[in-house]
Amino acid sequence: MLSKLPPELLAIVLTHVTRTDLKRLCEVSKGICILVTPYLYKSIIIPATQSAARNIIYAITKLNQAQLVHTRDLGLCGPFHGMGPGKPCSFHHPLHRGNEHPGSESSVFEPISELVDNLWDLGTCLPDELAHRINLILKDQNQITSLSLITDSDCKVNKDASCSLNLVQLSKLRYLSWKGLKRYGDFESVRGLIAAHGAQLKTLDLDLIGWDSARLAWTHGFRQKSTPNARLPENFFAQCVLGVQHEELRTSLPALQHLALSQVSFSPMEIEWVDRLNVGNLHALQLTNCPGTFRFLRQIIRSGVLLKLKLLELTFNPEHLNQITDESQDNIAETVKTFLKAFSGLTDLYLMLPSIAWGSLHESIPHHSPTLKRLITHSLERTEYSGYEDGELLSSTYDHLTSAQTPGLEFFGASVSLDHLV
Repeated sequence: MLSKLPPELLAIVLTHVTRTDLKRLCEVSKGICILVTPYLYKSIIIPATQSAARNIIYAITKLNQAQLVHTRDLGLCGPFHGMGPGKPCSFHHPLHRGNEHPGSESSVFEPISELVDNLWDLGTCLPDELAHRINLILKDQNQITSLSLITDSDCKVNKDASCSLNLVQLSKLRYLSWKGLKRYGDFESVRGLIAAHGAQLKTLDLDLIGWDSARLAWTHGFRQKSTPNARLPENFFAQCVLGVQHEELRTSLPALQHLALSQVSFSPMEIEWVDRLNVGNLHALQLTNCPGTFRFLRQIIRSGVLLKLKLLELTFNPEHLNQITDESQDNIAETVKTFLKAFSGLTDLYLMLPSIAWGSLHESIPHHSPTLKRLITHSLERTEYSGYEDGELLSSTYDHLTSAQTPGLEFFGASVSLDHLV
């Protein structure tokens, strides 16, 4: 049956078949196997069951090299969660001494010549020899449009690494996600990419883990490479990575539609950020513990730009926010309320804010009720020990929503205080 389908129709059918079923189809007959194999090997995710490089290298070498010519999506994932800051990363851990880094087996990637999506979520550092090998791999992958990285820039074994990833050679890149960038070289990689190909980027997802620590790490690298009298920028990320200058209104990311930033400061260049990011073109905006978030939102309102946002996520947890200025009392409620009322059409809204922000904020959520499909509200209550815990929002949020007002709502979540569960 499948063998008699036209190629175009066969492609549509097999695209929706699960990987398990594709494997079963390969066992039906040799002819069916030949038809199905390109779809079976199109996407490959290689997980590491242990925090040791040899596990990933072994998994890579066990792949059918002859079939890797069909691979377009390749992912390497490692169990990096739980590694403490300032310690060796998982592949430099004393228990795994003598391991080779998975990137050292670059030869196994040679059959893969037309990658489109590359996932490098290992949570390891990027020593010079590995960065060099990755650059060699990427050099021959000129079709990549999506790149995801999870790295560990706190690894003490690799704190003096100087080599950086050459992302400029990815001339067709449209999607970049990098969680864990901190070293000067990391930011130079992003700077080079934006300078060369920023006009075509559609998604930018960057997580600095901690703004203060990233700023100090960047400053250390900047001092080493600059003259003694070189002046430090007010905001290294805005000025030296994005190329933003005071009172210069120029869009460097005109095609950007999805922006996700964590621990990236907007201060003191909120005006320039609005223009540089082409905010009016964004479909999704996700800000997690970014210093200057609410001043940035107020600047968007003042600019009068017409917003097309379909997804908005604002996370502000003062307990996890490492910044010099405390924004916990920065008129959050009125800012978010006014921002939400400045436009309409959201399908996804996710808010995690201190309890002081929720007094009148519920009034602005129904403004998007006709289009909302997913809504999550999370309140953070300050404890007597100066920490934060989940606050009660279930009843207060639900009271403002009715099935008639939110006809398309598919998912609803709200924080609940432990006292209300007893």
